[in-house]
Amino acid sequence: WRRKGKPAFFCVGYFVGLVAIQSRTGYQETITVLYEVLDLIEKAYPKEEKGLPLIKGEVAINLGVLLARINKIEDAIKIQQQALVIFEQMGSDDIKATCLNNLGDYYKEIYDLNLALSSYKKALTLCQTLDQRLNIAEIHNKIGELLRETRSAQEALANHQKALDIYQTEDDKDSKAYTLDR
Repeated sequence: WRRKGKPAFFCVGYFVGLVAIQSRTGYQETITVLYEVLDLIEKAYPKEEKGLPLIKGEVAINLGVLLARINKIEDAIKIQQQALVIFEQMGSDDIKATCLNNLGDYYKEIYDLNLALSSYKKALTLCQTLDQRLNIAEIHNKIGELLRETRSAQEALANHQKALDIYQTEDDKDSKAYTLDR
């Protein structure tokens, strides 16, 4: 998933990723630390200060990803929904799209394909508004995969074709090959 922004805003996400990679015992320690970070933020900053919602939201996004990796999908959905609310309040459409994309992935994992499709379509709309072409293509592929499982091969093929057209325009050979495989 591709996002734009200032590197400083994503320092928490970078730290989380670094801790997860260094943790050879698995993700549980990192998840525990992230819950503690969220708790400390709440206690240390009872008033919403500038930048604080962004940090809380970034921690929540990363926590959701890690929870999903250890198959705690219901917990991942809950925390990702909290992050979505934060970024909706901030009016941050690019990060809202990330949350919705993640929710689509999580709903797909628990076979709630209607909610997955709904989340992907909302993310697609935001990405189209922001002209995030590569994210648009990725979401078309995800929608195509869902439609292939639930509805018609024709609709699935149409979504994969939209993704392929974008990847060809962007000269993204790896993603083009992935899409052709679909």
